[in-house]
Amino acid sequence: MKGNSGCSLESNKDFVTKSATGKYAARLKEQCYKQKSFLKTELKNYDILAVPVTKIVEDKEDSFSFEMYRSRGKTLAELIKESPCEKVAEDLCEFLYRNKQPSLILNAFEKLDKKLWDLEHTLPEEYVADIDVFRSKCFDKLVSCAGGYCHGDFTLENILISGRQIQLIDFLDSFMESPLMDFSTILQDSKCHWSYRYEELTVAEKANIESFNDIIEKFLNEKGLYPTVLAFLLLKLYRIVPYTKDDETKEWLKVNIDSIKKELYSKC
Repeated sequence: MKGNSGCSLESNKDFVTKSATGKYAARLKEQCYKQKSFLKTELKNYDILAVPVTKIVEDKEDSFSFEMYRSRGKTLAELIKESPCEKVAEDLCEFLYRNKQPSLILNAFEKLDKKLWDLEHTLPEEYVADIDVFRSKCFDKLVSCAGGYCHGDFTLENILISGRQIQLIDFLDSFMESPLMDFSTILQDSKCHWSYRYEELTVAEKANIESFNDIIEKFLNEKGLYPTVLAFLLLKLYRIVPYTKDDETKEWLKVNIDSIKKELYSKC
């Protein structure tokens, strides 16, 4: 089975094994050690959160693989359609906020400048001018935000709920390590419905997701972080555009980029 970031997945009823070769091996190794570090440091004060324990299977120059216990539970993306999951939203907000460190993101200026340069040279022509505006309105805000541990792919699909336990799976490397990036990934789902873009949600399901999103946005506004997280969200959407092939996702991106731009720039 093909996974994210060029890795392959194999699974049975107890274990999941991730493996990668060539240029993807180093990236998978980084993700493995990120998960290990998260488990040792960030979860020690959170009894209700869990991360699968990893074991390295192969570590060579051009290949890497590791296995982990298969997580049990229902994805938050599915569970939230049945209930707003307010307590889960509150727990996630507190958890991510406590991951924020007083120090700034290491080499933030260079990392963001390179990412925007890459976008200017890979985005379709209709979006290129947007990057100049983004630079002028958001660059300083993002390079001066707090760093901290970052899951890297904090979608509702990668958060599993089993009873009262919250399980985090599928860590990814991130070009800027900050929990504000994780907040923006949650909004990508709860505000923009990324994980639901191919679904026809019912009125009740939309109401549940909106209630969950309201809790996240209220928390961010109270902490004065909402505009910065919106800026990270807009950047995430731009970064998806060059890799998008299907027309439905292209339209989804256009609608949400326009909506987030309008809201974000009214606050700048």
